[in-house]
Amino acid sequence: MKNNTLNRDVTEKTERGAEQGPPPPACGSNMGDSVTPHVLMPIPGDWRYLISGIDTLDLGIYVDWGIHFQAIQLQLEHNRDKSIVGETAIWRHPVIGEALVRSSGKRNYRFMVELPGVVLWIANVDKPNGFPNVYVSPRARSLWINGVNNTLEYITSVIEELGGVVQQVQVSRCDLAADFYLEEPLSTEFVKSGLVSKCRTSSQYETAGQLETFYVGRGKAPIQARIYNKLLQVMSKPESLFFLPLWGGPVKAWRVEFQLRRTALRQFQIDTVDDLQAMSGALWKYLTEDWLSLRLDDSNKTNRRTVHPWWQAVADCAETFGPVFDLDRRENKIPVADVDWYVSHVSGCLVSFAARLGLPTVNKALAELDERVANHWGANKWDDEYRKRRIQQGEADEGECDVPF
Repeated sequence: MKNNTLNRDVTEKTERGAEQGPPPPACGSNMGDSVTPHVLMPIPGDWRYLISGIDTLDLGIYVDWGIHFQAIQLQLEHNRDKSIVGETAIWRHPVIGEALVRSSGKRNYRFMVELPGVVLWIANVDKPNGFPNVYVSPRARSLWINGVNNTLEYITSVIEELGGVVQQVQVSRCDLAADFYLEEPLSTEFVKSGLVSKCRTSSQYETAGQLETFYVGRGKAPIQARIYNKLLQVMSKPESLFFLPLWGGPVKAWRVEFQLRRTALRQFQIDTVDDLQAMSGALWKYLTEDWLSLRLDDSNKTNRRTVHPWWQAVADCAETFGPVFDLDRRENKIPVADVDWYVSHVSGCLVSFAARLGLPTVNKALAELDERVANHWGANKWDDEYRKRRIQQGEADEGECDVPF
């Protein structure tokens, strides 16, 4: 995957976009005189592409530890206990070298182990038993500097050197990102005025009125987009300073980033790292053209509005990730009972309810039942249970979370 170099055609498109962006409205012109609404978004000055690639890659790994698990378990427990009481718990392994063992694990994963460039969470079981018993998060530095394949090879080698046999590796989460130099900082007004998205939830984080991060979608949604001041973040985190030489210096870098959880990845039929690498270009195309875009307000129909020149440069980054083609997002429908089944079931219960209270007609039975059911649930209790059942049936209401269209 081409993380750090941009195809010449994309570079030319980006430069043309910066040079040929639509002019600002003439001073003193009356925008209301136009037949079609045509409010131009402010242009973010000059811009140029910096880098693009996979910034986060969480993996679920199915490992058979075999006869080696008991020894590993004892060493991990010993160091975990040291960490709980505040000691520096360094696991000195004769093959993989030194690693830190933390006291805080993750749900279903008791042990947290930090190695150079990667964090492993290991479940307290010797075999997968239907779920990945090792969860791995490579550091961003490893992904950007060493590349995805080398990072995965390192992770696999660590597990094998500990005595484990890797049976399967699946992608649990990934973040795709592209960084751009922007001469002028983005503003909340700029993003909001042009935002067109299939997700109806957005928020922003500002400091002293200056936009730092604009979010589209909630953090736990299948897809979330983030547009943020990457230079500001890098300068506040010493471990992220490796980005500076990748950019060519401490430039005014802004990032467009998409976080995809396993629910969304499965909808795109992405399961393995090979799947992700083969489909990243198509995925970026979908995310920046179909799922989210910034557009000029030059039409009453959002799908006919002109894509903002800078956002077109963002979308053109697709080919830096790999082959570009149209990608379908298939919704994972959960089988549920037909509505007629519920009608039949409630009707049968209604007769028994009426006989118990001596209510001879359907109308009398329904009226009494209506009052008692309303009292039983109450507004808040009903609302919470309704939302829970909708989510369980894969029918979350629009605006509640990201859904495929």
